[in-house]
Amino acid sequence: PPAPPPLDEPRRRALDGKVAEVLRAEAAYEARARAADADLEYQDDLPLETPPTAPPPRFDDEAAAAAATGSRRDLLPDIDEINSTLRSTSERKAAEVSPASIDVIDRGRRRGFRIGFGLACFVLALGALIYSYAGDIAMRVPVLEGTLVSYVETINGGRAWLEDAVARLAARLNT
Repeated sequence: PPAPPPLDEPRRRALDGKVAEVLRAEAAYEARARAADADLEYQDDLPLETPPTAPPPRFDDEAAAAAATGSRRDLLPDIDEINSTLRSTSERKAAEVSPASIDVIDRGRRRGFRIGFGLACFVLALGALIYSYAGDIAMRVPVLEGTLVSYVETINGGRAWLEDAVARLAARLNT
């Protein structure tokens, strides 16, 4: 096969004078920095002696090895002690509370749940009443008309989204 035609060699572009000057200044700075580092003295080996380490004892019998090293239980911290320090102060006090006072605590918790649940139901019922009577409220208090229209549109948008979500779920369950 014939030899491929020779390719033109790429021409080097000449550097701008300002760029060449910056590069020369950078090279001079690096050379000065390396010369300054060369003046530092390094001490490779310090006169510290490492303590001699004894090889671990060899035991042919596992029982003899366990007796010589002690039980592993002695090496580990007590888990009950750690758990007691990790508990919050209210949990530690609860452990010290008598059984008679537990009923009082349970009643207080149940009462708090009832109050919270009742408050949530009240807010939902109030929202439903405002939604239902938005037209009548707007006629009696015209200043609230814009706010009530916005509220009703928001609730209607939520209802439409819920209807679409239930329809998609029903369609997915039917397939």
